[in-house]
Amino acid sequence: MPCCKKHQTHDKNMLIAKTLLYAYPRISEICTHYEKMITFRACASIASLDTTQIIAERILDQIWRKHILEDLREQIKRLVSGFDRTIATTTSLFFLEKWAVDEIARHLRLSKSSIYRHIEKGVELVAQNLNAIGINFFTWRILIRDYKFILREFEYQENLCMTY
Repeated sequence: MPCCKKHQTHDKNMLIAKTLLYAYPRISEICTHYEKMITFRACASIASLDTTQIIAERILDQIWRKHILEDLREQIKRLVSGFDRTIATTTSLFFLEKWAVDEIARHLRLSKSSIYRHIEKGVELVAQNLNAIGINFFTWRILIRDYKFILREFEYQENLCMTY
C-alpha cells in the first residue's frame, strides 16, 4: 500500500510502464489484424446494406486505431533507445524482443542480478517519461477502453503487484 499520493502515482506509473512494455510485442500482431480487417471491410462494402458514410466511418475508425498503436509502438521504441546503452539494451531485449534473462546475461556478459536491475531501471525510466510518449490520465483511459489486450495486460500486472 503506497504511503502517500506521490508514491501512489509512482506505483501507478510503474504499473502502466510495465503494461506498455509487456504489451509492446503484441502491437505489431494487432496492427496486422487491423490491416486485414480494413481490407476486408473495404472489399465487403460492395455487398453491404449500410450507407457509404457508415462503411467509411467504420474503416476510418480501424485505420485510426491502427495508427494510434503504430505511433505508441514507435514512441516506446524511441524512448527506450534513448536510455543509457546498457539499460536500453537490456530493456529492449527483455521486453521488445522477448529474450529470456539468461540469454541477455550471456549475450551481454553480465550477471542475471545485473540484468534484473537494468530491466527495473528501464521500467522506472519509462514510468518517469510517460508524458513524453503521450500517456497521461486521459490517454491511458482511452487505451484501456479501446484496446482490450492492453487492459488485460494491465489487469494481469495489477494482480501480480497485489500478490507481493
